[in-house]
Amino acid sequence: MERGYISTAVALVIAGFLIACLPTNGSSSIKEQVIAASVQIDDYCSGTIIQSDDIDGDGVYVNKILTAKHCFTTVGGYENIGTAIPIHHFSYIDGVRQDDTPLIFFIEKYNDGDLALLTMYSTTQLPSIPIATQSVEDSLEFGEDVLNVSFPGIIEQFYREGFLGHINLDGWQTADLSVMGGSSGSSLVTSRRGTPFVIGVLRSMIANDYMLEGSITQWSSAQDIIDFIGE
Repeated sequence: MERGYISTAVALVIAGFLIACLPTNGSSSIKEQVIAASVQIDDYCSGTIIQSDDIDGDGVYVNKILTAKHCFTTVGGYENIGTAIPIHHFSYIDGVRQDDTPLIFFIEKYNDGDLALLTMYSTTQLPSIPIATQSVEDSLEFGEDVLNVSFPGIIEQFYREGFLGHINLDGWQTADLSVMGGSSGSSLVTSRRGTPFVIGVLRSMIANDYMLEGSITQWSSAQDIIDFIGE
């Protein structure tokens, strides 16, 4: 067997072992599903697992994380497609965070709209939240409830609820929802009939304070994400 195939096989076995105890979506609450699919990118940004599928039916899962481009091109200093990015994924039992599950994802693509997609293969399925479908995007309403989970670094986890705002003149989705430094790349989430959907990715905060209670935040819109994933 070629050395490259051996390395891939070993990596898959290790990844499968590391994430075997992680929860899948199941019938858990929207909040629990969002928490389970949220990750910390290195030690400075956040992201969301949006896919974990055995596409070819061969027991190998394709896992994808949606985040913000500036999380690794500006903050992390990573530029090249295929670069390995350290990911911290945490499982929870009765609301108590367990040991960190370290994973390695690779940069698949990014765009000038501050969106990025990371990819990893494993032998075990990870919890995930799908991006909004076109019908969900079309049904979004000003003032509807949204939530966000991120890992700012100084605290273990940052969970907030807020309200959906308008699309501003620059084409960014706004939300009345407080965030912190390090929340960049995390997802704005809403739900339909008990199913959560990613409708935005945190781009920036319209203020200079580190923590912004009741602040207006800017997110890549659901349509931006749909277009990006489909590219």
